[in-house]
Amino acid sequence: MTGKNNLISVRVSDSDLAFLEGLAIDDAETPSEKLRAIIKQARLQDAGTYSYQAALEVMRGLLEPVAGQIREIERRESRHSELLIQTYHWLKEITAYMLSGVDQEDDETQMIDLATLEENVMERLIRHCEYMMRLAVTEHAPCYDPTLVRRSMPQVLTLARLVMTQQQQTTEENAND
Repeated sequence: MTGKNNLISVRVSDSDLAFLEGLAIDDAETPSEKLRAIIKQARLQDAGTYSYQAALEVMRGLLEPVAGQIREIERRESRHSELLIQTYHWLKEITAYMLSGVDQEDDETQMIDLATLEENVMERLIRHCEYMMRLAVTEHAPCYDPTLVRRSMPQVLTLARLVMTQQQQTTEENAND
């Protein structure tokens, strides 16, 4: 529904104006365009429902400033961390999926099956764990500290062995029944 555009006038401090002018929002260059983009984002948040693409845009808006700072520091220092970059992408994606996965409207026919949501979240968690495990296989992982992931794995592997032992016991018990 496109209505008539209304003109509003707002007084802001010099620091707020400088912030608004420096704010990076896709397809928004002027302060007016940026305010419209901020209002659009607030509407989505207020509604509590997102398409996956809209949720991804919201997450980009929240996380990109930090990721941009990390990339700039990495560029200056000629360093790189695959762990941070991969986690940034995973965090953005999993949060967008969660935001779009549950429609919070009262219409029960629009609700996603929670078991499907759970299964898809688990798949994304496992994918991220697999990526971290791949970094651990590499003797010198592409991280600021090349041994960080490898050093962190013993506790994960201990838990994995416990899970495997329990699964084997359960399988043997079920076979004996």
